[in-house]
Amino acid sequence: MSFDERFDKVLQLSKELAKHKDRMVDLAVKNLFFTVKDSMMEVDLVTERLSMYEQARGFLAGRIPLGGPGSSVSLILSYNGTAWLNTAITSIYMVGNRVNVKFSSKGNDVMALTREIYRPIFGDAITFHQGSGKGFLDQSLQDPMVSAVAVFGFDGNIMPHQAAVQQSRKK
Repeated sequence: MSFDERFDKVLQLSKELAKHKDRMVDLAVKNLFFTVKDSMMEVDLVTERLSMYEQARGFLAGRIPLGGPGSSVSLILSYNGTAWLNTAITSIYMVGNRVNVKFSSKGNDVMALTREIYRPIFGDAITFHQGSGKGFLDQSLQDPMVSAVAVFGFDGNIMPHQAAVQQSRKK
């Protein structure tokens, strides 16, 4: 898939996030105890930022997935995010990687809404894991199609797994 095709999908995502703004804000308040004002600003900011990949075209258009065509990157997200997490997810996708995503268990409803928005746009190029973080990490480290694992959050949660990550030789 070309940069333009991926960028079109991200623009579609931006529009869908704007349409689902009220639900996203409600879930951020309910699940994560964020303020309405901050959550609304976050959705607005992300919908604007997603269109900015166009400015990075020269840098991103020629990139290839880290592990080659068909490879993926697994992304473990922290609890303290809702809409901004879309920037993290799409930044991996925009260079051609497939993306496996694990939200914090505190954000299960946010993840469900995000998955609902993503599925019709991205199909199985971006998937969402519902199990445990440890199970997701173990699965990612064993999967030869996963070329890298990116983790947001508290270092204490990932440090016990440092040896396994190093042994897997993944980025």
